[in-house]
Amino acid sequence: MSFGGAKKTNSQDKLIENILEDTKEVAQLINQFVEEQNVVKKGELVRYNNSYITKKYQSKEANLIYKLKNQEIFFLIEHRSSVDNNIQFKMMNYCLDIMREWSKNQKIRKNTEYPIIVPIVIYTGNQEWKIPEDIEEQVEDYTYEDYKVNLQFNLININEIPTKQLLESGSMIGYAMYLEKAQTKEELVESLKVVIRLASGTNQLKQVRKYRKRTLK
Repeated sequence: MSFGGAKKTNSQDKLIENILEDTKEVAQLINQFVEEQNVVKKGELVRYNNSYITKKYQSKEANLIYKLKNQEIFFLIEHRSSVDNNIQFKMMNYCLDIMREWSKNQKIRKNTEYPIIVPIVIYTGNQEWKIPEDIEEQVEDYTYEDYKVNLQFNLININEIPTKQLLESGSMIGYAMYLEKAQTKEELVESLKVVIRLASGTNQLKQVRKYRKRTLK
């Protein structure tokens, strides 16, 4: 979101980043915008707080890792407010880091099953996103076609999600992405009125009002 061409403020980015710290909201994000089949059950998702990963990623814009309890399934979440042309390479490196740390606590055998890592990129910028979600599409075509390195990430692009879907999500992450669609201060004011009307529970209202105070000051 930008007003009159101005860059997005920290408070605008912070809303989504703070929401992504909440396991309940992340579970809703996965169910509503990635799988849409309620694959993540309530209380199943936990923050992956590996010390090496935490230290390495602490300076990133927003790089969060969650894991399903008692299952070797990880969700890697990146938030981008501007187009990142190197995102595919970065996501692949992050996935390898997770795999590397996971393997340190495993005794690898011939029948060892490796974990599943689900990479997710949330894009909230205004510029058109033209980067393929499949890195294979940007690998040179050579004779050894079968050996192309590949990684596919899930792109959640707010510009491609209908407003109705975001508002009907009932989740704070859906409302936050709806607010990010506002292009002017006037649009944001009206969008905030809609979200305040729809918000349920003290926590949602508190977050929206705090965001309104910081953004419209």
